Amino acid sequence: MDLMEWLLEKRPGVVTRLDDRIRIAHERGGNSSLWLNKGVAGPICNGELEEFYRLYDGADLFGSTFKIASIEESKRIGNVNITFALGKIQAECDGLGVSFPSDTFPFMYQAGIAFYAASNTSDLIHSWDTETGCRESYGSLFAIIQEWIDAMDETNEP
Repeated sequence: MDLMEWLLEKRPGVVTRLDDRIRIAHERGGNSSLWLNKGVAGPICNGELEEFYRLYDGADLFGSTFKIASIEESKRIGNVNITFALGKIQAECDGLGVSFPSDTFPFMYQAGIAFYAASNTSDLIHSWDTETGCRESYGSLFAIIQEWIDAMDETNEP
């Protein structure tokens, strides 16, 4: 299952297909955009992320809660940068002193929470908390997003 299908299963919404991206207006609020890969070779990675970069070239999920880096250049809507490029997110991490294992590359930012780096050799994704510097590992991209969805569901329970 690719990321768009998974998102629609977890947070249904109205899908709009544009020339450069797919936009989902989620029923419970917020939008997600997944930019289409137009034949650009993605980074060396495994699992869900390999599938993601084969189909897509960056994403902005749940109203900028998660930004998955685009391959070569940031994605824009009008004059507004929406995603980082992989090189820019690497530079951002370097500037903040974030260090990930040597077989990884930073690919995602969770607003105000963490940077994430994917392994080139396994399905592991490592996180670095922007406030505490704590590190965690995840088995999949879906697990990271599911953790956020679960937290939002708990917050919104009566």
